[in-house]
Amino acid sequence: MCPFRAWVLLLHHQKEYSIVNAYNQCLMSVLAYADGDVNVAGSVKHFFNRQMVDVSKLPYKVETLSATPVVYDVPFSERYTRVEFIDSQAGNNKQGDTKLFYAASQKDVIVSWRGTANLDNYLTDATFQPLSLSCDDDKSLCSGFIYSGKVHKGFWDAFNLVGELIVPSDKKKEVFSDILDLAKKGKLFICGHSLGGALALLHSAQLKEHNPCLYSYGMPRTLTRSAVEELSSIIHYRHVNEDDVIPSVPFEQDMDNVFFNYWAPAGYDWAVMKLLSPSPIIQAIKQATANKEIYLHHGKVVHFFQANSCPEWLISARNASLITGVAEKILDNTTKLYLIPELNQETEKDFSLAGERQNALFNQLSQQEKDKLFVENRSADLKGGFGFSNHSSYKYAGYIDKRLRELCEPDKITVYQDSQRQFKAKMDSYKMLIPDNVYYRNLYFLDMDKQLIKSLTVSQQEEQEELALQHYCDKQELSV
Repeated sequence: MCPFRAWVLLLHHQKEYSIVNAYNQCLMSVLAYADGDVNVAGSVKHFFNRQMVDVSKLPYKVETLSATPVVYDVPFSERYTRVEFIDSQAGNNKQGDTKLFYAASQKDVIVSWRGTANLDNYLTDATFQPLSLSCDDDKSLCSGFIYSGKVHKGFWDAFNLVGELIVPSDKKKEVFSDILDLAKKGKLFICGHSLGGALALLHSAQLKEHNPCLYSYGMPRTLTRSAVEELSSIIHYRHVNEDDVIPSVPFEQDMDNVFFNYWAPAGYDWAVMKLLSPSPIIQAIKQATANKEIYLHHGKVVHFFQANSCPEWLISARNASLITGVAEKILDNTTKLYLIPELNQETEKDFSLAGERQNALFNQLSQQEKDKLFVENRSADLKGGFGFSNHSSYKYAGYIDKRLRELCEPDKITVYQDSQRQFKAKMDSYKMLIPDNVYYRNLYFLDMDKQLIKSLTVSQQEEQEELALQHYCDKQELSV
């Protein structure tokens, strides 16, 4: 173990998307599920106080996941000197089940909130009553950092449990005050998966004056329209893996109703009944009581999209076993794409100069169709169903890892390049059987995926960063 050097995470505090940020902050979101004991391999303190101070080898374990973050070495004095693991069930005041950790070096502060891990957390997720954030009346929260709109009650309560907690290493200091002091001295990075993403958003709102850089993974909706609009300046990239179901809840509806004022269970029953019932009476009442404070997503979406070239009727035919050999080949033609609409907005200016591509992509796919796919603050209209298996934090980290390694070594690792070429070739072969809107949508998405390389350039500017990527990429081959 070298006493003079230590590892730190490569992170970029910027408005533009960084795939290195996405990977490292995703690993930190995974780490939030771990224990705090330094003697447990893969725990929070084992990672920072053992793995990150041993430069004889790269960090190797995050929770139970075998993974190596993108790191570079610094003088030992610039290591992570403050590492705190916070548990609302620890100490004398055992309440709820909210966990997070934060780590600080001379330059950076990293805060990661744990996601849904047990029954208490599921109950938190399900407590979707919207609470007013304003200071207009006695029933409003008057949070002091969000002044309009409403917030998910379960997430708000889980977040505020931490406001009552004391720093384990300094019994005279409260957790939020300690993080605030650290944020005044360094660049602030906040992250979380699932429920952790919702809590990370609330924490980012609380610390918005200190310019947090928030990356979330599979997070549910947390705030209603006015609050989302108020916090629009916060840097936030929100990742969705395929048809992960959690980003689809709470429903994109006004979930508030008068029953919450009298008896909470009736309020939840009514909200669900409004969504599910086809009754004309229910629908009429729903329209009469609707307002604009619906739950919306905050941040810019990044979608890991499983592309296919088959229309819905063909999928239905497969389910009915009415499939020909050709149809089966169309159904089996898939590829996974890394879609960042924010990156692609800039490249559309370049596309407009290329007549042939413009005709193929933009004349065939209208702006209205493109906008529908990635409506700001809403879930992307790309899903074929609900996928609980795609919610795992390991799946998010694993996919980003594979794409990052291929970007680092494009001549050596070509798994996704090959997959996309094969997908395009098969799609062209059966073009007559594929609806135009599906065909040109996929062309558009294939081009969007090609812009991913731009998210790596910021990590290739200095020798130190290049060396960090070189260390990271020195791994075994991967498979899709």
